[in-house]
Amino acid sequence: MSGTLPISVLLLARDEGERLERLIPTLRFAREVVVVWDPAGDAATRATAERLGATVFVRALDGFGPQRQYALARCREPWVLWLDADEVLDAAATRAIAERVAADGPEAGYTLSRHGHFLGRRIRFCGWQGERVLRLFRRERARFDDAPVHERVIVDGAFGRLDGAIEHHSYATWSDCTDKLQRYAAAGAERARRAGRRAGPLDLALRPPLRFLRMYLLQLGLLDGAHGLLLCGLAAAQVFLKYGALWAMGSGGGGERSYPRNRILRDGLAAHGVAVLEARTPSWRAFRRWPALVAAFSRVARESDVILVPEFRHKDVPLARLLAGRRPVVFDPLVSRHDTLVGDWALHAPDSSQSRWNRWIDRRAFTLSDRILCDTWEHGRLFESLGAPRARLSRVLVGAERAFFEVAPPPAAGRVEIVYVGGFLPLHGVPVIVEALSRLERDADLPDYRVRLIGRGIEHDAVAIQVRERALARLELPGALPYAELPGVLASAHVVLGAFGAGAKAGRVIPHKVYQGLAAGRAVVTGDGPGLREVFEPGRHLEAVPRGEPQALAVALASLLRDPGRRAALGACGRARALEVATPERIGASLLEALQGAGAR
Repeated sequence: MSGTLPISVLLLARDEGERLERLIPTLRFAREVVVVWDPAGDAATRATAERLGATVFVRALDGFGPQRQYALARCREPWVLWLDADEVLDAAATRAIAERVAADGPEAGYTLSRHGHFLGRRIRFCGWQGERVLRLFRRERARFDDAPVHERVIVDGAFGRLDGAIEHHSYATWSDCTDKLQRYAAAGAERARRAGRRAGPLDLALRPPLRFLRMYLLQLGLLDGAHGLLLCGLAAAQVFLKYGALWAMGSGGGGERSYPRNRILRDGLAAHGVAVLEARTPSWRAFRRWPALVAAFSRVARESDVILVPEFRHKDVPLARLLAGRRPVVFDPLVSRHDTLVGDWALHAPDSSQSRWNRWIDRRAFTLSDRILCDTWEHGRLFESLGAPRARLSRVLVGAERAFFEVAPPPAAGRVEIVYVGGFLPLHGVPVIVEALSRLERDADLPDYRVRLIGRGIEHDAVAIQVRERALARLELPGALPYAELPGVLASAHVVLGAFGAGAKAGRVIPHKVYQGLAAGRAVVTGDGPGLREVFEPGRHLEAVPRGEPQALAVALASLLRDPGRRAALGACGRARALEVATPERIGASLLEALQGAGAR
């Protein structure tokens, strides 16, 4: 580009060739247009962007927040204008941007109105009215969050307001509507399940019509005519599909006896002769759960010395504190609610009341606990930023169950098996894995191999499309398997894949799958990060590659495919390290030390 204003326009693209054809010529005022293209898309999109003068970078999509942060790091001008491929500036907005950038005032960023369009018509009501978005900002004072969808830019400084608007054409065709309906419903259900939420008949009966009535009557969607009626109906249908999918998934969430973390802690304590008495209820909402928990606790209270609140149960810590009396309360959060629901799952906007509410829940749980467990010290630093006193933190690693340590050595001959097992979470970076495997299949000199990506989750459907479009012959997506079968899955594997997401959360944690692969004596490849390096030495115990970089992963996998001796050496060293730090007995010893160090109030 050769514009006069010191602005970098930031765009993401996959299959938006026609939209870029319309958009980029309207951006001649900017010195630079940066496009990050997802290679799972149509190559014609990349060619269109390059032909129109944009600077194009190639990176597999592992979440919109990390993807935009990657793009931001490659912008060179002092000001950045963030647009989507289905957006365009009106004339007033273009003039206002030029005037403010030329004036170079003290503001760190500027907001613009955004007008939504649905099937060719601007929607003026339905809750879409009055929307303002932060899209122009100073490059050195901004960063994007890690959200997989509905990402936000975080700017250090005050905001100004610009005249004009962004015209948003996200639902240009009926196909756009139906595709997004199913995709957003599935993603919302999976995020809710991972957050420990449940659905029942009342959700299915009440939430869809309430959504319709809110948009159509309270937010005046009826004034948008037939388009408003159709949009409100689709929104209600999306809510129905979301809660229907969540209901079909069954109960989940924190404190489940079958959750690996819970099971490892209980087995570890039992190995050291500690009796674990359980006060347990179904995953009901608090108004039903708390009375049931009080009744359950009353049956074991006299025999208990310490109260341990298990993973994800932040909302139960105040009740535990009330019931504890002089007993210490130990909390094993495993995650931050704010970091998960706002940052990772993007269920709530960072500046929303729900965001503030979940941050308060984190702080309340941490301050009421006498001891807070963290799975890595790097994760503990996040807990500190949310109110956990450093002196009350104890590190208790995730570890692996005994069944994974009992897996037989890998087959010595035959096809090399590479396995990923997980929930297709954004922090796992499964699109990065697929792009790396696409590059592997271009290498004809590799020995025979097969890759299985086992599980389901938020990104599964998008990954399935990516695999189909790339025509990857050696990759299989068998879906989810019962957890009890996973040791058998690893028995046939030679290489186990970890997490490769580019976001900060992936660098803080060491996932279960890494410990399980090491316990089984397999060569493990995972994304590098400070949390990982607290416990394991890359190159000795496992292979660690830069997160979010498919080429680095492809190189590491090619090396392991060619070198069975290297696979065996990594597997042996990794298993030895897992035996040192990750058995239920070792985890139990760490937990027992934390319990003994938790002073009663």
